[in-house]
Amino acid sequence: MKKILLILTISLSYNCIAQNNKFVFQQKENHNIHDLADSNNVFFDYDLDGDLDLIISGYNKTLAEDSNTHTFLYTNDGKGNFTLDKRSTFMRIEYGKIDVADIDQDNDLDVVITGQELNRTKENGVVIYKNEKGIFKKHQKISGENYCVYAGFLNVNKDKYADLLIERNEKIEYYINDKKGNFSLKGELKGAGSVYEYGVAAFDIDNDGDDEVLLQGDELAYKGDKPYLKKNNLFFKNSSKGYTSISHVFKNTDQGIIHPVDINNDGNMDVFMTNITENSGAVFEKSLFYFNTGKAFKTIENDILKYNLGVSCFVDLDNDGDKDLIISGGRKALDSSAYYEDAIDIYENKKGKFILLKRQAFPYASQGSIHTGDIDGDGDQDILLTGYEGGFEGDPKTLLFINKLK
Repeated sequence: MKKILLILTISLSYNCIAQNNKFVFQQKENHNIHDLADSNNVFFDYDLDGDLDLIISGYNKTLAEDSNTHTFLYTNDGKGNFTLDKRSTFMRIEYGKIDVADIDQDNDLDVVITGQELNRTKENGVVIYKNEKGIFKKHQKISGENYCVYAGFLNVNKDKYADLLIERNEKIEYYINDKKGNFSLKGELKGAGSVYEYGVAAFDIDNDGDDEVLLQGDELAYKGDKPYLKKNNLFFKNSSKGYTSISHVFKNTDQGIIHPVDINNDGNMDVFMTNITENSGAVFEKSLFYFNTGKAFKTIENDILKYNLGVSCFVDLDNDGDKDLIISGGRKALDSSAYYEDAIDIYENKKGKFILLKRQAFPYASQGSIHTGDIDGDGDQDILLTGYEGGFEGDPKTLLFINKLK
Protein backbone atom coordinates (compact mmCIF):
# COMPACT_ATOMS: atom_id res chain seq x y z
CA MET A 1 0.00 0.00 0.00
CA LYS A 2 1.43 3.34 -1.00
CA LYS A 3 2.17 5.73 1.83
CA ILE A 4 1.96 9.46 1.31
CA LEU A 5 4.42 11.41 3.44
CA LEU A 6 2.96 14.73 4.44
CA ILE A 7 6.02 16.86 5.01
CA LEU A 8 5.92 20.60 4.55
CA THR A 9 8.77 22.97 3.80
CA ILE A 10 9.59 26.34 2.38
CA SER A 11 10.86 28.11 -0.70
CA LEU A 12 11.68 31.69 -1.47
CA SER A 13 11.24 33.94 -4.49
CA TYR A 14 13.04 37.09 -3.46
CA ASN A 15 16.62 38.03 -2.81
CA CYS A 16 16.99 39.31 0.74
CA ILE A 17 15.10 37.93 3.71
CA ALA A 18 14.95 37.28 7.45
CA GLN A 19 17.31 39.70 9.08
CA ASN A 20 18.13 41.18 12.46
CA ASN A 21 21.22 43.09 13.49
CA LYS A 22 23.32 39.95 13.12
CA PHE A 23 22.49 38.03 9.97
CA VAL A 24 20.97 38.42 6.51
CA PHE A 25 20.26 35.65 4.00
CA GLN A 26 20.76 36.42 0.33
CA GLN A 27 19.46 34.18 -2.44
CA LYS A 28 22.19 32.66 -4.60
CA GLU A 29 21.23 32.76 -8.25
CA ASN A 30 22.44 30.20 -10.81
CA HIS A 31 23.42 27.58 -8.25
CA ASN A 32 22.99 24.78 -10.88
CA ILE A 33 21.16 22.43 -8.48
CA HIS A 34 18.11 20.79 -10.08
CA ASP A 35 14.65 21.87 -8.91
CA LEU A 36 13.10 19.12 -6.75
CA ALA A 37 10.28 18.56 -4.27
CA ASP A 38 9.41 15.59 -2.03
CA SER A 39 13.10 15.87 -1.34
CA ASN A 40 15.75 14.47 0.95
CA ASN A 41 19.31 15.73 0.85
CA VAL A 42 22.61 15.75 2.74
CA PHE A 43 25.63 18.08 2.71
CA PHE A 44 28.83 16.02 3.06
CA ASP A 45 32.42 16.01 1.83
CA TYR A 46 32.53 12.94 -0.39
CA ASP A 47 35.71 13.87 -2.30
CA LEU A 48 37.77 14.79 0.78
CA ASP A 49 38.70 18.26 -0.44
CA GLY A 50 37.53 20.04 2.70
CA ASP A 51 34.25 21.55 1.50
CA LEU A 52 30.61 20.43 1.65
CA ASP A 53 29.25 18.65 -1.42
CA LEU A 54 25.61 17.65 -1.88
CA ILE A 55 23.50 14.57 -2.57
CA ILE A 56 19.85 15.40 -3.23
CA SER A 57 16.79 13.39 -4.26
CA GLY A 58 13.20 14.23 -5.14
CA TYR A 59 10.41 14.67 -7.67
CA ASN A 60 10.43 16.58 -10.95
CA LYS A 61 8.53 15.24 -13.95
CA THR A 62 10.42 17.38 -16.50
CA LEU A 63 14.02 16.26 -15.96
CA ALA A 64 14.00 12.83 -17.66
CA GLU A 65 11.75 10.81 -19.96
CA ASP A 66 12.10 7.56 -18.01
CA SER A 67 11.66 8.87 -14.46
CA ASN A 68 9.85 11.47 -12.39
CA THR A 69 12.07 10.80 -9.36
CA HIS A 70 15.77 11.53 -9.17
CA THR A 71 18.97 11.45 -7.12
CA PHE A 72 21.85 13.80 -8.00
CA LEU A 73 25.37 14.26 -6.67
CA TYR A 74 27.01 17.69 -6.80
CA THR A 75 30.59 18.68 -6.07
CA ASN A 76 31.37 22.02 -4.41
CA ASP A 77 34.26 24.19 -5.59
CA GLY A 78 34.74 25.50 -2.05
CA LYS A 79 32.96 28.77 -2.74
CA GLY A 80 29.43 27.42 -2.82
CA ASN A 81 29.30 26.75 -6.57
CA PHE A 82 27.95 23.28 -7.38
CA THR A 83 28.64 21.07 -10.40
CA LEU A 84 26.76 17.86 -11.24
CA ASP A 85 28.96 14.78 -10.83
CA LYS A 86 27.77 12.16 -13.34
CA ARG A 87 30.31 9.48 -12.44
CA SER A 88 28.01 7.84 -9.87
CA THR A 89 24.51 6.42 -10.42
CA PHE A 90 22.07 6.11 -7.53
CA MET A 91 18.63 4.76 -6.79
CA ARG A 92 16.23 7.52 -7.93
CA ILE A 93 13.69 8.40 -5.25
CA GLU A 94 11.22 10.79 -3.70
CA TYR A 95 10.20 10.83 -0.02
CA GLY A 96 12.37 8.23 1.68
CA LYS A 97 15.73 8.84 3.25
CA ILE A 98 19.40 9.42 2.44
CA ASP A 99 22.11 9.01 5.08
CA VAL A 100 25.91 8.97 5.06
CA ALA A 101 28.57 7.30 7.23
CA ASP A 102 32.00 5.68 6.88
CA ILE A 103 30.76 2.08 6.97
CA ASP A 104 34.16 0.42 6.34
CA GLN A 105 36.47 2.83 8.21
CA ASP A 106 38.47 3.76 5.12
CA ASN A 107 38.15 7.48 5.99
CA ASP A 108 35.56 8.42 3.38
CA LEU A 109 31.76 8.67 3.56
CA ASP A 110 29.46 6.03 2.10
CA VAL A 111 25.72 6.36 1.35
CA VAL A 112 22.47 4.51 2.04
CA ILE A 113 19.30 5.37 0.08
CA THR A 114 15.69 4.28 0.19
CA GLY A 115 12.40 5.72 -0.96
CA GLN A 116 9.65 5.67 -3.56
CA GLU A 117 10.68 5.37 -7.20
CA LEU A 118 8.68 6.54 -10.19
CA ASN A 119 10.83 5.16 -12.98
CA ARG A 120 11.02 2.18 -15.31
CA THR A 121 13.83 0.37 -13.48
CA LYS A 122 13.05 0.18 -9.77
CA GLU A 123 15.30 -1.01 -6.97
CA ASN A 124 12.43 -1.44 -4.44
CA GLY A 125 14.33 -1.56 -1.19
CA VAL A 126 17.40 -0.17 0.53
CA VAL A 127 20.67 0.26 -1.36
CA ILE A 128 24.11 0.89 0.19
CA TYR A 129 26.80 2.53 -1.94
CA LYS A 130 30.51 2.47 -1.14
CA ASN A 131 32.68 5.48 -1.84
CA GLU A 132 35.67 4.47 -3.93
CA LYS A 133 37.88 7.54 -4.41
CA GLY A 134 34.89 9.81 -4.94
CA ILE A 135 32.89 7.39 -7.12
CA PHE A 136 29.96 5.55 -5.51
CA LYS A 137 29.41 1.91 -6.41
CA LYS A 138 26.49 -0.29 -5.39
CA HIS A 139 27.64 -2.49 -2.52
CA GLN A 140 24.57 -4.15 -0.97
CA LYS A 141 20.84 -4.22 -1.54
CA ILE A 142 18.24 -5.06 1.11
CA SER A 143 15.05 -5.83 -0.75
CA GLY A 144 11.49 -4.97 0.18
CA GLU A 145 8.14 -5.83 -1.35
CA ASN A 146 6.97 -2.24 -0.95
CA TYR A 147 9.06 0.87 -1.03
CA CYS A 148 10.77 1.75 2.24
CA VAL A 149 10.41 5.13 3.90
CA TYR A 150 13.46 5.12 6.17
CA ALA A 151 17.06 3.94 6.19
CA GLY A 152 19.57 5.49 8.55
CA PHE A 153 22.87 4.70 10.20
CA LEU A 154 23.20 4.27 13.97
CA ASN A 155 25.39 2.50 16.51
CA VAL A 156 23.79 -0.66 17.85
CA ASN A 157 26.70 -2.48 19.52
CA LYS A 158 29.11 0.25 20.71
CA ASP A 159 31.81 -0.43 18.14
CA LYS A 160 33.10 2.22 15.73
CA TYR A 161 31.32 0.71 12.72
CA ALA A 162 27.99 2.19 11.63
CA ASP A 163 25.03 -0.17 11.82
CA LEU A 164 21.71 0.30 10.01
CA LEU A 165 18.08 0.93 10.96
CA ILE A 166 15.43 0.58 8.26
CA GLU A 167 11.68 0.48 7.72
CA ARG A 168 10.96 -2.51 5.49
CA ASN A 169 7.52 -3.85 4.65
CA GLU A 170 6.08 -1.78 7.51
CA LYS A 171 8.56 -3.21 10.00
CA ILE A 172 11.41 -1.46 11.82
CA GLU A 173 14.52 -3.64 11.61
CA TYR A 174 18.13 -3.17 12.70
CA TYR A 175 21.16 -4.60 10.96
CA ILE A 176 24.71 -5.15 12.22
CA ASN A 177 27.84 -4.14 10.29
CA ASP A 178 30.40 -6.96 9.95
CA LYS A 179 33.21 -4.34 10.00
CA LYS A 180 33.55 -4.58 6.24
CA GLY A 181 30.41 -2.62 5.42
CA ASN A 182 28.15 -5.65 5.00
CA PHE A 183 24.89 -5.56 6.95
CA SER A 184 22.95 -8.53 8.35
CA LEU A 185 19.56 -8.56 10.08
CA LYS A 186 19.83 -8.65 13.86
CA GLY A 187 16.34 -7.88 15.17
CA GLU A 188 13.10 -5.95 14.98
CA LEU A 189 11.52 -3.06 16.91
CA LYS A 190 7.95 -4.16 17.47
CA GLY A 191 4.74 -2.32 18.15
CA ALA A 192 5.01 0.99 16.33
CA GLY A 193 2.69 0.18 13.43
CA SER A 194 3.13 2.40 10.39
CA VAL A 195 5.90 5.00 10.58
CA TYR A 196 7.08 7.81 8.35
CA GLU A 197 10.59 9.01 7.52
CA TYR A 198 10.23 12.06 9.75
CA GLY A 199 9.00 9.88 12.65
CA VAL A 200 12.20 7.89 13.27
CA ALA A 201 14.88 9.26 15.58
CA ALA A 202 17.98 7.27 16.60
CA PHE A 203 20.35 8.89 19.11
CA ASP A 204 22.41 8.09 22.21
CA ILE A 205 20.25 9.24 25.13
CA ASP A 206 22.43 7.98 28.00
CA ASN A 207 25.90 8.59 26.52
CA ASP A 208 26.87 4.93 26.78
CA GLY A 209 28.09 4.65 23.19
CA ASP A 210 25.05 3.07 21.54
CA ASP A 211 21.84 4.55 20.15
CA GLU A 212 18.28 4.35 21.44
CA VAL A 213 15.32 4.77 19.06
CA LEU A 214 12.24 6.96 19.36
CA LEU A 215 9.41 6.19 16.92
CA GLN A 216 6.34 8.16 15.94
CA GLY A 217 3.87 5.57 14.72
CA ASP A 218 0.24 4.85 13.84
CA GLU A 219 -1.25 1.64 15.22
CA LEU A 220 -4.61 0.24 14.16
CA ALA A 221 -6.96 0.10 17.16
CA TYR A 222 -10.69 -0.24 17.74
CA LYS A 223 -13.42 1.58 19.62
CA GLY A 224 -16.06 -1.12 19.76
CA ASP A 225 -16.09 -2.42 16.20
CA LYS A 226 -14.89 0.86 14.66
CA PRO A 227 -11.23 0.97 13.60
CA TYR A 228 -9.09 4.07 14.05
CA LEU A 229 -5.40 4.97 13.93
CA LYS A 230 -3.97 5.21 17.42
CA LYS A 231 -1.05 7.60 17.81
CA ASN A 232 1.70 5.51 19.24
CA ASN A 233 5.09 7.04 20.12
CA LEU A 234 7.43 4.32 21.35
CA PHE A 235 10.85 4.55 22.99
CA PHE A 236 13.27 1.64 22.58
CA LYS A 237 16.14 1.23 25.04
CA ASN A 238 19.32 -0.36 23.75
CA SER A 239 20.97 -3.00 25.94
CA SER A 240 23.09 -6.11 25.55
CA LYS A 241 19.85 -8.04 24.96
CA GLY A 242 18.81 -5.81 22.05
CA TYR A 243 16.07 -3.20 21.80
CA THR A 244 13.26 -3.20 24.34
CA SER A 245 10.22 -0.92 24.32
CA ILE A 246 9.98 0.82 27.70
CA SER A 247 7.73 3.43 29.32
CA HIS A 248 8.62 7.07 28.70
CA VAL A 249 7.51 10.65 29.27
CA PHE A 250 7.19 11.61 25.59
CA LYS A 251 3.70 12.58 24.53
CA ASN A 252 2.13 11.31 21.31
CA THR A 253 2.30 13.34 18.12
CA ASP A 254 0.10 13.34 15.04
CA GLN A 255 2.37 13.59 11.99
CA GLY A 256 4.40 16.02 14.05
CA ILE A 257 8.08 16.77 14.51
CA ILE A 258 10.41 14.69 16.69
CA HIS A 259 13.82 16.35 16.65
CA PRO A 260 16.80 15.18 18.79
CA VAL A 261 19.01 18.17 19.61
CA ASP A 262 21.40 19.16 22.40
CA ILE A 263 19.66 22.47 22.94
CA ASN A 264 21.51 23.54 26.12
CA ASN A 265 25.00 22.40 25.10
CA ASP A 266 25.46 20.11 28.10
CA GLY A 267 26.49 17.07 26.05
CA ASN A 268 23.15 15.28 26.50
CA MET A 269 20.71 14.82 23.64
CA ASP A 270 17.38 16.53 24.30
CA VAL A 271 14.16 16.12 22.29
CA PHE A 272 11.97 18.76 20.65
CA MET A 273 8.37 17.88 19.77
CA THR A 274 5.54 19.73 18.10
CA ASN A 275 2.01 18.92 16.92
CA ILE A 276 1.35 16.99 20.10
CA THR A 277 -2.11 15.42 19.92
CA GLU A 278 -2.85 12.72 22.47
CA ASN A 279 -5.28 9.87 21.86
CA SER A 280 -7.26 11.23 24.81
CA GLY A 281 -8.13 14.25 22.63
CA ALA A 282 -5.80 16.64 24.44
CA VAL A 283 -4.27 19.20 22.07
CA PHE A 284 -1.14 21.17 22.92
CA GLU A 285 -1.05 24.62 21.30
CA LYS A 286 2.67 24.98 21.92
CA SER A 287 5.70 22.76 21.37
CA LEU A 288 7.65 20.99 24.09
CA PHE A 289 11.28 20.37 24.93
CA TYR A 290 12.34 17.31 26.85
CA PHE A 291 15.63 18.20 28.56
CA ASN A 292 17.92 15.24 29.13
CA THR A 293 19.48 15.42 32.62
CA GLY A 294 21.60 12.34 31.94
CA LYS A 295 19.30 10.24 34.10
CA ALA A 296 15.80 11.26 32.99
CA PHE A 297 13.89 13.68 30.77
CA LYS A 298 12.39 16.86 32.19
CA THR A 299 9.46 18.36 30.28
CA ILE A 300 10.01 22.07 29.55
CA GLU A 301 7.33 24.37 28.19
CA ASN A 302 8.34 27.16 25.83
CA ASP A 303 6.92 29.81 23.54
CA ILE A 304 7.42 27.92 20.28
CA LEU A 305 4.00 27.53 18.67
CA LYS A 306 2.47 24.26 17.54
CA TYR A 307 3.30 23.47 13.89
CA ASN A 308 1.22 20.88 12.04
CA LEU A 309 2.73 18.76 9.24
CA GLY A 310 6.02 20.58 9.57
CA VAL A 311 9.78 20.33 9.35
CA SER A 312 12.38 21.90 11.63
CA CYS A 313 16.05 22.76 11.59
CA PHE A 314 18.06 23.70 14.68
CA VAL A 315 21.18 25.63 13.64
CA ASP A 316 23.36 28.43 14.98
CA LEU A 317 22.42 31.18 12.53
CA ASP A 318 24.26 34.02 14.28
CA ASN A 319 27.40 32.24 15.53
CA ASP A 320 26.68 33.03 19.17
CA GLY A 321 27.24 29.44 20.29
CA ASP A 322 23.63 28.29 20.63
CA LYS A 323 21.13 26.78 18.21
CA ASP A 324 18.35 28.86 16.68
CA LEU A 325 15.30 27.36 14.98
CA ILE A 326 13.85 27.47 11.47
CA ILE A 327 10.45 25.76 11.44
CA SER A 328 7.58 25.41 8.98
CA GLY A 329 4.04 24.07 9.10
CA GLY A 330 0.48 25.06 9.82
CA ARG A 331 0.23 27.16 12.98
CA LYS A 332 -2.33 29.51 14.51
CA ALA A 333 -2.82 32.77 12.62
CA LEU A 334 -1.01 35.71 14.19
CA ASP A 335 -2.00 38.64 12.00
CA SER A 336 -5.49 37.73 10.81
CA SER A 337 -8.83 36.40 12.02
CA ALA A 338 -8.18 33.03 10.36
CA TYR A 339 -7.95 29.99 12.61
CA TYR A 340 -4.52 28.97 11.32
CA GLU A 341 -2.06 29.74 8.53
CA ASP A 342 0.83 28.02 6.83
CA ALA A 343 4.08 29.66 7.83
CA ILE A 344 7.84 29.45 7.90
CA ASP A 345 9.23 31.20 10.97
CA ILE A 346 12.59 31.86 12.58
CA TYR A 347 13.03 31.66 16.35
CA GLU A 348 16.15 33.12 17.93
CA ASN A 349 17.66 31.32 20.90
CA LYS A 350 18.37 33.84 23.66
CA LYS A 351 20.02 32.06 26.58
CA GLY A 352 17.74 29.06 26.14
CA LYS A 353 14.56 31.04 25.55
CA PHE A 354 13.20 30.95 22.00
CA ILE A 355 11.85 34.25 20.69
CA LEU A 356 9.80 34.45 17.48
CA LEU A 357 12.19 36.66 15.56
CA LYS A 358 10.65 36.63 12.10
CA ARG A 359 7.08 35.64 11.19
CA GLN A 360 6.54 34.39 7.66
CA ALA A 361 10.29 34.67 7.15
CA PHE A 362 9.94 32.91 3.81
CA PRO A 363 7.00 32.29 1.44
CA TYR A 364 5.45 28.93 2.22
CA ALA A 365 5.64 25.85 -0.01
CA SER A 366 4.98 22.14 0.49
CA GLN A 367 6.56 18.67 0.37
CA GLY A 368 10.23 19.40 0.77
CA SER A 369 13.13 19.99 3.12
CA ILE A 370 15.32 22.45 5.02
CA HIS A 371 19.04 21.74 5.26
CA THR A 372 21.97 23.89 6.32
CA GLY A 373 25.74 23.89 5.97
CA ASP A 374 28.67 26.24 5.52
CA ILE A 375 28.92 25.77 1.77
CA ASP A 376 31.16 28.77 1.02
CA GLY A 377 33.68 28.25 3.82
CA ASP A 378 33.13 31.60 5.53
CA GLY A 379 32.27 30.14 8.93
CA ASP A 380 28.49 30.60 9.00
CA GLN A 381 25.52 28.43 8.07
CA ASP A 382 23.83 28.71 4.66
CA ILE A 383 20.41 27.27 3.80
CA LEU A 384 19.13 24.92 1.09
CA LEU A 385 15.34 24.79 0.60
CA THR A 386 13.16 22.61 -1.61
CA GLY A 387 9.44 22.29 -2.20
CA TYR A 388 6.45 22.96 -4.44
CA GLU A 389 6.01 26.68 -4.92
CA GLY A 390 2.47 27.79 -4.21
CA GLY A 391 1.32 24.41 -2.92
CA PHE A 392 1.01 20.85 -4.22
CA GLU A 393 0.06 21.96 -7.74
CA GLY A 394 3.08 24.24 -8.06
CA ASP A 395 6.44 23.57 -9.66
CA PRO A 396 9.30 21.90 -7.77
CA LYS A 397 11.92 24.37 -6.65
CA THR A 398 15.39 24.23 -5.11
CA LEU A 399 16.70 27.46 -3.61
CA LEU A 400 20.00 28.30 -1.97
CA PHE A 401 20.54 31.16 0.47
CA ILE A 402 23.89 32.47 1.63
CA ASN A 403 24.26 33.71 5.20
CA LYS A 404 25.71 37.22 5.15
CA LEU A 405 26.49 37.35 8.84
CA LYS A 406 27.31 40.86 10.04
